[in-house]
This record gives sequence, C-alpha cells and structure tokens, in this order.
Amino acid sequence: MSSPFGDTLMQAIREQIARNTPRTTDTGTVQSVRTEFYRAMVVMDGSSVAMPVKVIGNVNPGVGDRVHLTRYGSDWVITGAYATGGLGYGSVNESAAPGTTSSGSYAAIPSASAFTFSKRWDFTVLRLDLLTSCYSATAFSRVQFAIQIAGVQYPLAKQWFNASFVRQTVGGFDTVGFVQAGDYTASVVWRLDAGSGAITQQVDDDWVSASVTEIPNG
Repeated sequence: MSSPFGDTLMQAIREQIARNTPRTTDTGTVQSVRTEFYRAMVVMDGSSVAMPVKVIGNVNPGVGDRVHLTRYGSDWVITGAYATGGLGYGSVNESAAPGTTSSGSYAAIPSASAFTFSKRWDFTVLRLDLLTSCYSATAFSRVQFAIQIAGVQYPLAKQWFNASFVRQTVGGFDTVGFVQAGDYTASVVWRLDAGSGAITQQVDDDWVSASVTEIPNG
C-alpha cells in the first residue's frame, strides 16, 4: 500500500534519518597495528584519514587487511577481518645431518635446522616443541637440546646415556613469554651437558622435528 505522502517523500525522509543516525557498523582498511596493545589505525570506507580503533581478542588483523568494525559507545572495534591471517608459526621437519659435538657450549646441530616465523603481538607467548634423536660415543654422558631465538637459547630436553652407541629419542616443550612482535629465525642447538665423548647424529638414522607456535597468554 502506497504512503499518502508519496514514495518519493518517504524515501527522502528515510535517507535523512539514516544520515542523522550514528552508524554502529562500518568497514575499512587497516593502516597500522600497535603490537603492544589490541589497537590499530583504520581508514574507514569513504574517508582518507586513519582513526584509532580497538581490536577484539580473537581477531588478528594485518596492515592492508579489510576489516569489519562495530561501534560500542564511543569506541570503534574491529570485530572481523576479511583475511586468513592468524598468529605466528614456523617449523622444520627433516633428516639430521652427520656430525658431532663434545662442547659444553651450545652450537647448531649438524643439519642447522633453522626456520623462520613472525610473531604478531608483544603480549602473546611462544610454545616451543622439539623431537629428535642421537647417541653418545661414550657411556655416562648427557646431551641437552634447545631452540635458539634471537641469540637466546631455550632448553627443552636432556638425555642421559648409560651405554655408548645406543640411540635415544630426545624431546620436550616449553612456553616462553616476553618476546616482542617481529620476524625471527629459530634454530635447533645442542651441547654436551655432562660426561665426555662425542654426541652424534647421522643422516636418515636421526630426525629433527621442531616448531614455534604463537599462542594467547592465559
């Protein structure tokens, strides 16, 4: 049924109401992200000026991402992103290389086993996982493995050898905080932790699996 005021007049009234009603949703493009807080600068569609917004906890927007925003009171909040970006992750899964260590100082394992990852936020933590194997040429020796990030070694596992030339599986995990957002290279390192002799890995007979996963803090 047509309005007694006419369709044209009613459409004009609806448009005027829409223009004077505060928006509660919008879309835009991320210009920058503050990694130490859930904050970002977003250019709203139809605007050329970036404005500060908050970021809801389960969204991980990156620069250039298209995002959906909802207004809560006076705050605009990113509540969704049209992108598949998530938290950081990196891993390596490969055969070991032939080599030994008899040093008490950390050094890269023979295969080097380095990999890269990007950490999205300052306040998240990293989960480090490692599984490998080796043997000792001398009984009553102990090996220690760690993952090294930005020059810092994070010990994950030790293995004691009661007998020589008996291969053992070594593995462990840990969580690490206080690592700032950024791009990193991680590597698997080892050292002789006790005893004497050479800790040894061989190609194909030993394997190296390691990963770094960014996870929420808490």
